[in-house]
Amino acid sequence: MTIQRWGPEYILASRIYHDRANSRACCADKQGVQPTLLLLTLVASLGLSLAIARIFLECVFHLMTHRSLPFIFYWRRVAFATVLFWMWYLTPAIAENLAATRVMRLLIP
Repeated sequence: MTIQRWGPEYILASRIYHDRANSRACCADKQGVQPTLLLLTLVASLGLSLAIARIFLECVFHLMTHRSLPFIFYWRRVAFATVLFWMWYLTPAIAENLAATRVMRLLIP
């Protein structure tokens, strides 16, 4: 199919969208690859979520029966890392918001 427009500039669509018989990109099996990748991603995410849920439930059951976690848990380090992450994550959003910066200026003398 050729689309031609005559005028100040000449556009010939057959030059832009042409068929390449020798090209392998045009002959790729897109109909089989995309559902396969989608299925693999779904299975991997399902497996990861089940593993995380099982580890979490094992920790909860161990905590309920033995009144301690099955591993050493450093509360202060976890709290520090959490606060550090949220400060790093929220600082650009707070800096862009003028209302937040005004409140911060009122709170911090």
